[in-house]
Amino acid sequence: LIQFFVLSKLIKTRNNLQNEKERFRISLLSVGEGFISTDSKGRINLINKAAEQLTGWSQEEAWGKPFDEIFNIFDESTKEKCINPVETVIKTGNLTSKDNNIILISKDGTERIISESASPVKDDHGNIKGVVIVFRDMTEEHNKKKKIEFLSFRDQLTGLYNRRYFEESLKRLNKEKNYPLAIVM
Repeated sequence: LIQFFVLSKLIKTRNNLQNEKERFRISLLSVGEGFISTDSKGRINLINKAAEQLTGWSQEEAWGKPFDEIFNIFDESTKEKCINPVETVIKTGNLTSKDNNIILISKDGTERIISESASPVKDDHGNIKGVVIVFRDMTEEHNKKKKIEFLSFRDQLTGLYNRRYFEESLKRLNKEKNYPLAIVM
């Protein structure tokens, strides 16, 4: 009778754990931000719908491929390829995060400004078992920021630089290495 009680308790606990695991997996697959999970060698083992849309790769196509083959990122200003965040996390064991100036180029060549963070997945002994990458499309926010920045330094009607731009430029240039400084009108 005691064995039956213990066995039924074990089965119930295992079923609850499986249900929680499945609920967690479904939640990860349905979140609005891109989510990619890799193994300890940086090969993709899970990609959600948002990540599929942003990268252009389906779960089936991406599964088992190296992360940097799917997640093609460049620095917006220098146009140089960014360091693979998965490799960095695997080497250091630390979280990485980039909030701006990263361009993700999707499978079809579409460019999007993104923010991303990568975190290690560790076992009970602290060994890295994989990496989780969460990222989101920041293109719209980036474009709005650029527009506001443009309008803050230029006349809305003519597009010519305004007094604020002049004052900011004067602060930036008013250094001894630029002397003599002159304004010609």
